[in-house]
Amino acid sequence: MQPQDLAKFRKLFIEQRQVLLGNQDRLGWNEGSNLVLSKEALFDEGDLCAAETEQRVQLRLRDRERNLLKKIHEALDRMNKGEFGLCSDCGDTIDVRRLQARPVTTLCIQCKEEQERKESTFAQLA
Repeated sequence: MQPQDLAKFRKLFIEQRQVLLGNQDRLGWNEGSNLVLSKEALFDEGDLCAAETEQRVQLRLRDRERNLLKKIHEALDRMNKGEFGLCSDCGDTIDVRRLQARPVTTLCIQCKEEQERKESTFAQLA
């Protein structure tokens, strides 16, 4: 991978990390914080359902952002070790176009397709 490509991905990861950490601070999504339903929502069944749905959406969003933040940290760590852009399964170089589409990926397209085939086969057997 070219040094300018690495620099571009590093900048992207740092910017994404800052946005995600900003969201956590702004929305109070740090560890230990809870989304609590208001007392007003508990009186009306319709409001309670809407509040619970909103809570589930917020929890799912929090989880997705936490997972993405973890993947960004792992990608930056791989960069520091000189392993960014290498497939974790076969060791081949991951095409830059794939990294542009999914920067936190750890698998080349061939290994990802194989993984999806195995998952599909397993799902059909279950």
